[in-house]
Amino acid sequence: MENLKDEAYLRIVCGGSLSNLPYLFYELENNPPFDLGEQMEAYRKSAEMVFDSGRMPRSDVKIIRSKIFKAKVGVIEVYYT
Repeated sequence: MENLKDEAYLRIVCGGSLSNLPYLFYELENNPPFDLGEQMEAYRKSAEMVFDSGRMPRSDVKIIRSKIFKAKVGVIEVYYT
């Protein structure tokens, strides 16, 4: 969650503010990028590399590796691929 305190992250990913998140999620749900499946696969590979390097906080790793999180990502992948 440290990324949500990073101004550069918020500017690049969230359009500058957390208040934009509802709109961003609306856009993702209603107008997904045509290559979302490829993007998710690239993210999965990069996340595995981060897990293996030990750079991610253990609390985040525990959440991301949980069955519930994986199930939610699986639903998104099925829906958009």
